[in-house]
Order: sequence, then C-alpha cells, then structure tokens
Amino acid sequence: MRLAGIPSRYVSGYLAPDSTGTMESIGSQASHAWLEAWLPGLGWTGFDPTNGCIVDERHVSVAIGRDYSDVSPLRGVYRSHGGNQVMSVELQIAAQPDQPHPPGSTNNSNQQNQQ
Repeated sequence: MRLAGIPSRYVSGYLAPDSTGTMESIGSQASHAWLEAWLPGLGWTGFDPTNGCIVDERHVSVAIGRDYSDVSPLRGVYRSHGGNQVMSVELQIAAQPDQPHPPGSTNNSNQQNQQ
C-alpha cells in the first residue's frame, strides 16, 4: 500500500471471540495483527486480511508500527548457562457492561492515533 502512496501501518493486538460464541475467528486464541490505511475523510481504517473483514470493536490494538519488527511482542536477548526454559502466555478477554465513554475516547481502531 505504501508503494502505491497510501499511508499504512501494521497493528498488533488481540481479537476477542465473537459475542455469540458461534463463530471461531482465526486469530482469536492468540496475538493477532491487521493493517490500517489512512483514507481521506475517514482517517485510519483497519483491515483484517486474515478474517477478510473491516476492523471492529473485537480488535484490541496493543502496538502500532511500520511492520512486525516495530511491534513484536517479545524482543531481546536472554543469556543463561543452559537448562530448560518454559514460557507461557495467557490472555483473558471479558465483556463489560455498556458504559458511556469519556469525551474524546473511542473503542474504534479507525479513530485511534490520527496523526
């Protein structure tokens, strides 16, 4: 998209399960990524090519960058004298009762970080 002159960015985060519990979305059990493009009149608009949909309130963004290397969830070097290492990650997403959002805030990724 950037080669075509369209400002775009990589978004890393999580995808909450469908509220009906009937459809299993790809990426809903692990970290997930999608892209956002700057569209005149709309601002940053998210597209999820993995699930073939527009980003909605189920997409929870954690980091935004140019590509994966800008927003990798883990980065660094660990040095030790050997032994077994185990890493585990757990994410729990729970629905909250509808509450009014403070002025100027939004749950929609389309309007986040309009730069």
